[in-house]
Amino acid sequence: MSESNQTRKVNNLRQVLLTIVGRKEKIMLNNTNAYTTPEMQWPNLFNTYQFLKRTDATTADEKIISYLDQEVQKAVESGFATEAELKKRLRTNLVADKKVKFRGQMDKLYLVSLFDEYTKPTDADVRQQYRATTSTVKLSKSKWQYTVEELKQLDGDEDFWRSIYNNIASIQSKKPEAFAQYFGANGYMIAMDAKDYARQRAAACKNKTVVPTVPVNLTLEEKIAKGIPVVITPEIVRELIKLYPNVTAEDTSFNKSDAEAIEADKAAKAAELAAIKEAEAKEKAEAKAERERLAAEARAKRAEAEAKRAEEAKAAAEKAAKRKAIEDALRAKMAEAKAAKTATTTTEDEGSTDPSPEDKNYGISPDMWAEEVDKENNRPEIIVPPASPEMVIWERASKLRDEFARKQTDTIYVWDLEVEFSIDIDEALDEIVKQYPDNFEYDFESGEIRFF
Repeated sequence: MSESNQTRKVNNLRQVLLTIVGRKEKIMLNNTNAYTTPEMQWPNLFNTYQFLKRTDATTADEKIISYLDQEVQKAVESGFATEAELKKRLRTNLVADKKVKFRGQMDKLYLVSLFDEYTKPTDADVRQQYRATTSTVKLSKSKWQYTVEELKQLDGDEDFWRSIYNNIASIQSKKPEAFAQYFGANGYMIAMDAKDYARQRAAACKNKTVVPTVPVNLTLEEKIAKGIPVVITPEIVRELIKLYPNVTAEDTSFNKSDAEAIEADKAAKAAELAAIKEAEAKEKAEAKAERERLAAEARAKRAEAEAKRAEEAKAAAEKAAKRKAIEDALRAKMAEAKAAKTATTTTEDEGSTDPSPEDKNYGISPDMWAEEVDKENNRPEIIVPPASPEMVIWERASKLRDEFARKQTDTIYVWDLEVEFSIDIDEALDEIVKQYPDNFEYDFESGEIRFF
């Protein structure tokens, strides 16, 4: 092999390896689970928030944000990612994705709004352009979250104010409840006032160029002085502590006792669920054993009844055979006597071969003769065609229906049936249910027969 061919093959192999590694890295980057820790993912956060609400609803909002902030700080300290990068990932996983997914589910959307406020970029990170030819207006939160007092500190062109107006109108039509969640009880009117102000400013800017100015961001102390609503986040809490170091208040941070309480609650629920499952399994086993016992008793009764019917049928058959033998013997004897009498004697009626009335018994008991002759003369000749399988099933279904009518109920257990069939009762019921599924139903395990 020449050196050039060998070099080419090595280069091809290297290219294949690089392609495989590149694909692997791409897959890892697209794996959203690697972007955050399990504690920061929605299922854990939602369950934790539900527990905190059950424990103390007044502090649940602050504690869930405190818990999430603690997990973020732990991840930052361990080198998982920077705080800004983590909040960006959380904003994608907990806010952007969930706003659409939980549409109409107010309890979950409220938690999403808390995460929305916590993960918002700082003022230094937000730069929104309105027309490349104009100056930039800095916004620190969503457009619909500004009050009239805050909007008065901003200045911009017509497009800027139209965007404020349109954003509030969009939230008004899609999620009007968001105003109350963010501003409070009078949130809807606060937002409508801001919408009207934005419309007025847009109208004023029309047909003229307005040079926007970058407003001075208000400090927390200035917002408090002006009565501007503020959503409590860990950063806001830290600023409040600096502003009011001597004020004492209830601790709303997520602490060790909260974590222990959550774990205890999980363990208690798991034990309770295990006990319920065990009780259900025991109840099912007992019910199954009882059904099997009742079914066995019913089968034994049916077997006993079937044996009794077989004995009766056998006795009836033997009786019929004996009766037929007697009839055959009588007919043979009568024929023999008649032939002998005809050969030796004649009646007064010349030419007649009938015996005289006094000789008609031919030596047979008059009573037996009369009885047998009467049977022979009066026996009708009836030809009964064999019943079709459908007719047999219909007759059995009619018996079962009459049983329901007699007991005036629509449910009977198989062991309580007083109807007899010529085959096993389970087979008969299966045939009836298959033939008439709209009228009968039979549960073999419970032994329950229903008629409707």
